[in-house]
Amino acid sequence: MAKQENALVKIEGLTAKDLAANYRVESVEKTENEIRFLDRNFKVSSNVSLIMVYEMGKRLHAMRYYILDHGMYPSWVKQNFNYTPQTAARYEKLFLHYRANPRELLEKNTVTEAYIDAGIKKIISADNGDESPPQIAGKPDPKAEKARMLSMFKKPTLSGAKLENHRVDIIGGTIYVYRKDVMATTAPVNLYFMHPPGLPNSDWLDMQKSFVVATELYLEKVEEYEAQGRIEAPLDKSIPAVMKRIKKENGK
Repeated sequence: MAKQENALVKIEGLTAKDLAANYRVESVEKTENEIRFLDRNFKVSSNVSLIMVYEMGKRLHAMRYYILDHGMYPSWVKQNFNYTPQTAARYEKLFLHYRANPRELLEKNTVTEAYIDAGIKKIISADNGDESPPQIAGKPDPKAEKARMLSMFKKPTLSGAKLENHRVDIIGGTIYVYRKDVMATTAPVNLYFMHPPGLPNSDWLDMQKSFVVATELYLEKVEEYEAQGRIEAPLDKSIPAVMKRIKKENGK
């Protein structure tokens, strides 16, 4: 049985290209079995477990947004798997963070390191060595959000636009714009994308990517005009920036 399951969910030898491939739900039962298999074989501190978490997140994401009716996801997780919806959210968030550049995931040494990079966990405190609770979407932590934002800027833009201060991402159907110079995250006009019924997942992802491309090209113009002084850049309201302005105004 184990051999059959292992053939069903290939783990060893997966490349970044394999991880970037879209997941298609062939049947709910098959997807549930794959997630259970990945969960049973999950062990901390190995490259294989990183891939297992990513692949679980990929399947959980597919079930949440493309198969299950609204509101069914938490009860479906509780009924089918030996972990909470909060744990499922961590797996899904890790997948969403690395799906644009899976090669970056393969460079991580532990699940904890990947969680920190994805903004799911805080960095371990140097004072007491304790690990802070995981940070789930909807419960922002400033340090985790800053780490996540900085990690976003390590990735190239989807459109190829040369953006110095902006990055665009789609998480759970909502588009987010990250602005590095003022450390701000916004959901422009609060856009939320619903999966059109009957549209294949691959086409649906292409639609979302096209919006990211268009937004990146718009932001490229924003940065160009800000650099030329034709439009005003947003004011950095962080404490260090405010103190710097006060000193400058006082002639110090």
